[in-house]
Amino acid sequence: MTTAVFQSPRTRGVRFSVANSPVHTTQKFAFAVILAATILSPLAAGGNIPAMWLLWTGLLGTLTASIIHFFAKDALQLFQKQRVVITLPLLVVVFIACQVLGVLSAPNFPVISTLSTSESMIAGLRVSGAMFYFFVCLWVFTASAFGPRIIKWCFAGLVSHAALALATAPVATTGVHDFVTGTFINHNSFATFMGMALILGLGLLLTPGTPRTLTIEKVLTFCGIAVCFSALFATQSRMGIVATLIACTVFVIFERRIRWFWLAFSIVGAAALFWAFGIATIERFLLVFSAAETRLALYDQVWTMIWQRPLSGYGAGPFPLAFEMFHAPPVTAEFVWDRAHSTYLTLWSELGLIVGSFPIIAGLLVAISLRRNIKAKPTFPAANIALSALVLCGLHSLVDFSLEMQANAFLLLTLLAFGLATPPQNTPLSGEFR
Repeated sequence: MTTAVFQSPRTRGVRFSVANSPVHTTQKFAFAVILAATILSPLAAGGNIPAMWLLWTGLLGTLTASIIHFFAKDALQLFQKQRVVITLPLLVVVFIACQVLGVLSAPNFPVISTLSTSESMIAGLRVSGAMFYFFVCLWVFTASAFGPRIIKWCFAGLVSHAALALATAPVATTGVHDFVTGTFINHNSFATFMGMALILGLGLLLTPGTPRTLTIEKVLTFCGIAVCFSALFATQSRMGIVATLIACTVFVIFERRIRWFWLAFSIVGAAALFWAFGIATIERFLLVFSAAETRLALYDQVWTMIWQRPLSGYGAGPFPLAFEMFHAPPVTAEFVWDRAHSTYLTLWSELGLIVGSFPIIAGLLVAISLRRNIKAKPTFPAANIALSALVLCGLHSLVDFSLEMQANAFLLLTLLAFGLATPPQNTPLSGEFR
């Protein structure tokens, strides 16, 4: 059996077999957690159940603590390399804690407090869980060379979600109640999920080997892309479709190896999808201007709300409570507006303009790092996949709340960590999980 020396605080200078080493055991567990987060979390209403947020945060926090404890040197190097991207979400968690504790709360003073302590505590758990998850993914993809294997399993799970959504969808998709939502709470969030799956599939078509060579694996990947593309169009999400097409265009621009299969996919896929879902989707695009009137009125009231507390925000989580103080015509009262329908406005209204911009700044810094990784021209287009997924989510978040669904956040963080990580070229674990 292969053996290697692993330098960790508790195993320094000791020889372990690869199969029984602390590194290998921890990576196997993290491997399972990543797959569960990307494939199983959508089953909980797209990851929109508070009990699941607590469960994931506890599990990921324990795993992160184990990594830091046993591999302190590696964890420190990882933090130093991505210190800004990791520190900004950490500052958000600290600010949420200040809101919960009511720091600087005084009469006639711009307070840092929340309208709902319980909601902000739950929001803090969600942000902490996402931060832990990103660190775990980054560590796994950096410490081992089986990242592409994890990504392939993730794509298989995403295709299963697409197939399940199509199989359980209504036969006729001509009305507003016939949107395909899968296990998510609405069609727009599911559209973002399928858009990232589509981009991931395009990247898998460009796995190491000659791009023109047709293999069984590429045929299966092509079929998976077709299923995800069908599910995307079946959602009838206007911005979801537009953002995905823009993100795919970004992918094509940065990826030079796309040849005949992209042209064939475009022609055959577009024809089949418009035959199946095109009429309903086109009808929704024709109604976009009337829908925009209500949405713009909503955004105007949210901006009024933001400028009342531009630095402190109203607390992470209790947006519905805060918005009720500003809700007025022409925004209809027939619905409960529990979200701002723009993740950017949600951040600014709940955390203030400064702290609420930290996640946005982190995303921009990640995009810059991914662009540098793309220029390095790796064999597997991990950075291109991540950058395209970030473009998709960034655009769709302008007018919706897809990233506020934990399943979408987990999938995006998985792809970002995969694109940022630089796995070792010669590692004893590189042959595992094949």
